[in-house]
Amino acid sequence: MAKDDFEEAGGSEGWLNQGGGCHGVREMVALDINSVKLLGVYIQCDLKWDTHINDIVRKSNSRLFILRKLRFHGLSRSDLVTIYLSSVRSVLEYAVPVWAGAITKSLETSIERVQKHACRIIMGQDYTRYSEALVQLNIPRLCLRSLCTSFAKSMLQPSSKLHHLLPPSRNSTYNTRNNQTLRHVRCKTERYRRSAIPYLTRISNDL
Repeated sequence: MAKDDFEEAGGSEGWLNQGGGCHGVREMVALDINSVKLLGVYIQCDLKWDTHINDIVRKSNSRLFILRKLRFHGLSRSDLVTIYLSSVRSVLEYAVPVWAGAITKSLETSIERVQKHACRIIMGQDYTRYSEALVQLNIPRLCLRSLCTSFAKSMLQPSSKLHHLLPPSRNSTYNTRNNQTLRHVRCKTERYRRSAIPYLTRISNDL
């Protein structure tokens, strides 16, 4: 498939789903495609997450304008918090188990910076410190690992539709110091080790 055909196929969504199959990173590199968007998540050919994080940060920052306008018109803090959680924070947390284990510290900081900005807007002149604002507004920190822990717990349930993605459980009859519930995922590269399934497996074994 040529790059012109990629565009005619409807961009990333159409290309990924063409013929009922799923194209991989090698095809992206061959077509000189830096990233594709699948179900709202940008996937880069180098398997990094800069494009996706920058996109959700940009989108979230643009929605903070709503908070400014509503605060100007006298909306209560509790209502502003509700709007922030539903229309801004939900964007920051979208598909977090997919990318949380692989992002850099700087990208994680840029995500947290959006919430700091939102707290400043909601608190106005009463804002002093970020930690104090979170307590007063009853907003939890953007702890990505905590969000992934909840997701991992749900995946451990046999009834979960995503349960089959995890490695099989250990069925050892011996008492060992290793109390892991899932078999260890062997990773030859650091990038794979920090990807979704190995990351969620480690979290599951820490529960």
